[in-house]
Amino acid sequence: MEPTNEECYYAHKDTEIGACFSKDFTQGYGPEQYLLRNAIKGKYQIKTNYFGETKLTETDPDTVLVEIYMKDKTGKIVRKLQTIQLGKVKEHQNLAEITID
Repeated sequence: MEPTNEECYYAHKDTEIGACFSKDFTQGYGPEQYLLRNAIKGKYQIKTNYFGETKLTETDPDTVLVEIYMKDKTGKIVRKLQTIQLGKVKEHQNLAEITID
């Protein structure tokens, strides 16, 4: 979700502020990517719409790796990784939040 309240996802791949979403990988791992080169100020939310599990093992829950690249105030690119266990099927889950000042 962008600061403008516009969502960017598989059925709405391009936004007014210039973001785009990659191909929707429904078979396997993805990766699915959201790209925005010139972010506007405000809060961005990364969410998942979890449709189901692909059983890889009998005991481990499905997880998602969120990888975020941003420039800090000095212009240096900072990489942030976060691994999150997914909840129930069809649950909208907040994965990360980013605020651009």
